[in-house]
Amino acid sequence: MVEEELFFYGPGDEEMLSDYAMLYNLSEGYDNKNHSDYTARYFRSAFQSSGTDLSKDVVLVRDSAGFLVAAGTIFVSEELKRAQLVIHVHPKYRRRGIGTSLFLRLRLRAMNQHVNELSLRALSFRPYAIAFAASLGFHHINSRVKMRLDFTEPVRPALYPWGFKVRALHPQKELETWATLQNKLFKNTMYYAPVTSQSLESRSKLVGFDPNLVVLGEVRNIPVGLCVGWTVSGGTDERDGKILQINALGVLAEHRRKGYGLCLLQEVMNRAYLKGHTRVELLVDIDNSAAIGLYHKVGLRETYRHMQFTYSYC
Repeated sequence: MVEEELFFYGPGDEEMLSDYAMLYNLSEGYDNKNHSDYTARYFRSAFQSSGTDLSKDVVLVRDSAGFLVAAGTIFVSEELKRAQLVIHVHPKYRRRGIGTSLFLRLRLRAMNQHVNELSLRALSFRPYAIAFAASLGFHHINSRVKMRLDFTEPVRPALYPWGFKVRALHPQKELETWATLQNKLFKNTMYYAPVTSQSLESRSKLVGFDPNLVVLGEVRNIPVGLCVGWTVSGGTDERDGKILQINALGVLAEHRRKGYGLCLLQEVMNRAYLKGHTRVELLVDIDNSAAIGLYHKVGLRETYRHMQFTYSYC
C-alpha cells in the first residue's frame, strides 16, 4: 500500500464488508434524516449482483490505526462502456483531498477497463457533493426523484380492468419471458443495460430476491406489464423492519392508460406488506410526470432528488 498524508490506500477485499457498511452508514446518515443503516450482508449481495471485483474496482483509505476513513468504488457496465462512481468519506475526514485522490485512482482503473464515461450521483440537499462533482469536471445531465411511503396497513387494491390478470412470475421457468419483457419496456431508458435469462438467474440467487415480489400483468395470457420488488433490511437489526424497493415497473406502450401499472404496483406492495415490510421506496425520472402521478395515488411522496452527473474522457 502507498502512504499519503498519513492515510493508506489499498484495494478492497472480502474482509472489508463490515467496515464498509459502518463507513457507509456514518457518511450517509450524517445529514440524511431518511437514511436507514445497511448491513455487511447487504453490501456483499450488492457487490455480487453488480459483478464488482473488490480488488480491482474498490479502493479503501485507512488511517495509521487501520480505521476505514473513506472508500471509492466503480460499478462497471461493460455493455455500455461506462461506470458509476461512488465515493464515501467519513464526515470527520472531509476537506482533506481524500475524495479527489480517490477519484483520480478510480478514473485510472476505469480507463484501464476501457470505460468511456463515468457517472456520479449527488443528493439534492448536499451542496458540498454537487460542488465536488463540478470541481472534478462532471456535468449535470438529469435528476431522479426519490419517493417513499411508510405503511402500517395494506393499500386498497384497484379493481382489475376487464381482461387483465396479475400473477407472480415463475423464476425457474420464465426467465426468458422476464428478460424479453423487461428489455422491451426499458430499452429507451437512459443507461439501461439489457438483461438476459442468465443474468436474471444470477440475480435471483442473491439476498433480497423474493419471487413473490416479481409479478406479471397479462391480457389474454400475453405479458404486457411487469413490476419487480426487492427486499433490503431496514437496519442492522431485523426488528427494524424491511424495505420494499421497486426496481422496475412498466407497461407496454400499446397497453398504457388503462390502470394496469397501478394494479401491478399495488399487488407488489400488498404482497410485501404481508411479508413484514414497513416501507416502500423507489426512484423515478423527474420528467416522468405520468409515473409520478401514479405513485402519488398510492401515497408515495418525494423525499429528495438524486442528481446525476457525467464525466467523459472524449
